[in-house]
This record gives sequence, structure tokens and C-alpha cells, in this order.
Amino acid sequence: MSLLKDYLGKFINFTPTLERVFFELCTIQEIPKKTHLFKSGDVCHHVHFIEKGFARVYYLLDGRDVTSWFAQEGQVMSAKDSLFTGKPSDYNIQLLEDSKVISINYRKLESKFDEYPALERAARLITIESYLQLDDRIKNILFYTPEERYLRLLENYPNITTRISLGYIASYLGITQETLSRVRARV
Repeated sequence: MSLLKDYLGKFINFTPTLERVFFELCTIQEIPKKTHLFKSGDVCHHVHFIEKGFARVYYLLDGRDVTSWFAQEGQVMSAKDSLFTGKPSDYNIQLLEDSKVISINYRKLESKFDEYPALERAARLITIESYLQLDDRIKNILFYTPEERYLRLLENYPNITTRISLGYIASYLGITQETLSRVRARV
């Protein structure tokens, strides 16, 4: 859990009490690859922190599997649309490697916000960070060429090509595997 503590340390300073209260909310699991942490049609109740491993968020569109997000060690993921609205999500969360995942029930965390404002501050700052990542993702799709999107992906996930299938990478970039092969040959 030291990786999670380091991650949260960007947002808050832990007192011994705050640390105890927060980590009592956490559930740690070792989960095999190909396992779904969340499936479309369900309501999301948890925020997941990847302590070890690699995961993706995806949805199905006209029978096609479309990867919309990745998370690796030190990153948070959830079906945020459902987490914040309480409505079923179209997203799926799948582990692509054997993983160690720390899960937090968001409603239980939220119940601590009044008593521990630092937790609410951390949640707000993490939400802002997530929004900025989403904004960057939208800009990548709208303004960058496939080559530029691929290079930016490698900046964020330097060893992604050795960790996951090229099909997932192509889907994330919004291109075919054939186009990805040509992009990789050029760069």
C-alpha cells in the first residue's frame, strides 16, 4: 500500500489517525489477468487503485470492443459515469496482467468527508486530475495524428507495447491494427 500512500501524498498529508481511517476503507486483492473488476450494465461503487499490474476501461460499440482508457501501477480507475450518478455504466474494467488492486467503496469514503476534510480535498484533487487526463485524451483524438497519438501514449506508458496486445493499443488510438503497424514502422 506504500504506492497508494505515495500517490495520495501528492494531495494530502497523512496524520496517523487519517492514515488509519483511510486504509481501513481499503480492500486489497491479488487478481488474475483477464478478470473484470466491473462489467457494463452494473452500477459502480468502487474506486480502484492499481498497485501492480495493468488494466483497461472499454465498451462495446456495434459489437466492437473499444478501449477508452488504460491504468497501470500508481493510477486510479473507475467507471466514473456510474460512480457519480448511481446509474448503470456502459464501461467494463478488465485486468490485462495479474494485478494487485486496492479498492475503496466510494460511498463509505464519502461518509468520512465531513469528519476528515483532507479526504474530501484529496478526492476533489484526484477528480480534477482525472478530468485533466480526460481533457488531454479528447485533445489527442481531435488534434493529433495517429503517429503523434502513439508517441504521446508511449510517453505516458513507456513499456505498454511489451505489456498488452497491440489490438488494445490500436483501439485506444482509434486506428486499425494495420494502421498501427505502419505507424510503428514510421516511428
